[in-house]
Amino acid sequence: MFKTSINASRRLFNKFLLDLFQLPLSFFEQTPIGRILNRCSNDFDMIDDNIMFTLRSTFNAILAFITCFLLIANYLPEIIPIMIIIFVPFIFLEVNKKDECVVFAPSISYA
Repeated sequence: MFKTSINASRRLFNKFLLDLFQLPLSFFEQTPIGRILNRCSNDFDMIDDNIMFTLRSTFNAILAFITCFLLIANYLPEIIPIMIIIFVPFIFLEVNKKDECVVFAPSISYA
């Protein structure tokens, strides 16, 4: 998991550098280099700290869900169809909500 975090951070940093180098020269003339470096170092410090925590939390939540499902299925096998009927629509609703957030994110963030 640690290696995955490093690779994700490295990819984000490489994409950031490519985007930064493609900015017009006027941006670098108007913005002090200290402000650019400070902003970049703060952002990537937060990313490096949060990626590992987020990956670990996601893994733990998935593992806890699978464990609970297997325990319930082991002791009460007749409830499995009811669980599937409840969880399948919930998963589809969550996927649609994520798509909705992605669609509206640019208009909300710049408003």
